[in-house]
Amino acid sequence: DGYLPAQTVFQPGDTVTPEVLEKYAPSDTLTFEAVWALCFFAENPYETMVYTKTGSYYYLDSSKSTGATGADNQNTGYQPTAPLATMEAVFDAVRAANGNTHGYDAYAYALMLTGDLDSYKNTGDSSVCNYFGYTSKPATTLHTSLTFKSLQDRETPYTLNYKAQGYGPQVYCNLRFDNIGFKKIASGLFGTQGQSGEFQLYVVGSNPSKNYVEATARLVAPSGTTPMTTLRPDKHDLVVVNGGGFSGIQTNYSSSDTRNKTREWYVGRGASIGTVTCGTTSAYESNTSAVYAPFDVTITGGSITSFYGGSNGMNAICVGNRDLLLLGDASGNSKYDPKITNFYGGSNRACLFGDVTVKAVGCTGIGNLYGGGFVYSATTYGDISITLEKSTVTGDLFGG
Repeated sequence: DGYLPAQTVFQPGDTVTPEVLEKYAPSDTLTFEAVWALCFFAENPYETMVYTKTGSYYYLDSSKSTGATGADNQNTGYQPTAPLATMEAVFDAVRAANGNTHGYDAYAYALMLTGDLDSYKNTGDSSVCNYFGYTSKPATTLHTSLTFKSLQDRETPYTLNYKAQGYGPQVYCNLRFDNIGFKKIASGLFGTQGQSGEFQLYVVGSNPSKNYVEATARLVAPSGTTPMTTLRPDKHDLVVVNGGGFSGIQTNYSSSDTRNKTREWYVGRGASIGTVTCGTTSAYESNTSAVYAPFDVTITGGSITSFYGGSNGMNAICVGNRDLLLLGDASGNSKYDPKITNFYGGSNRACLFGDVTVKAVGCTGIGNLYGGGFVYSATTYGDISITLEKSTVTGDLFGG
């Protein structure tokens, strides 16, 4: 109903405010259902992974890598003592377990890290290495959804180090990132060219159910890094971010979306985000992207530096209503009382065609609140409504 995602998974130690429970279970009865997943264990085959340069690219050098862990793709992966050695091997095992048919339920299967795991495609062919969960370009693509988790045998979770050729992998699945560290390796770490820290999720093919990606409150940033510099859920219409550090969340960089499907975004708990953009972010005048999509955004916690209800480029357009709900407990604790420095219901620079509705309940961490856009070109063609209940705006408050 706009307060919690439909498939909220409560983890040990989670707390939920009475106000949210009242909304979530108005009948005074809250039912908890155990969710079980078929688990495959995985980690690097060596404690120290050494990569050797050949031409312009780096390859795992087994002769120089040290500390064999016992991980091997000849293992079944069913036990933590016999883990698989690559992320792609886990995806293959999931596809086989699912009868090589489409799988849309990310709660049904889990990749459980028993140690750090590198996913590095050792080829310069972007048509091969940009296929997430495949060792090479597949003849037939299958939706293969799963949850990434870490075995709780130590205080800090293990890390998935992901590196592909370009900005975004071809993703044929719904994804959940739970108690792991996720690091999208940026340019230069392995010496390859044309790399980026963005993690853009392209979905190719028809999914009859809703595409979704989730970062739970237990997603952590490896020391000195952020799990993903920028999250771009291109065709994932349900986005839940309750943890992790991100420089930004946006639909994509400059591509149009004319599907006119409602996007539901949830932000809360331990999420730390630089900029949230309900649209594209390219500032170039050549960016003429058109995003036809209503946005329902619910923010129940976390910290956001800047929020924009529409795209960045002044020649881009956004079409669709913006229903923006900020829900806190007025405690000043950002886990349950959102901290937002600048909030714009309209676009950064693009025109927005649609109504903008902003409602803040129990929020004390809002800096500046504007119902409309950021600059003169960010005209909002529609009605703007702002409602504040038991909330405080410490800076500017403007309807437009």
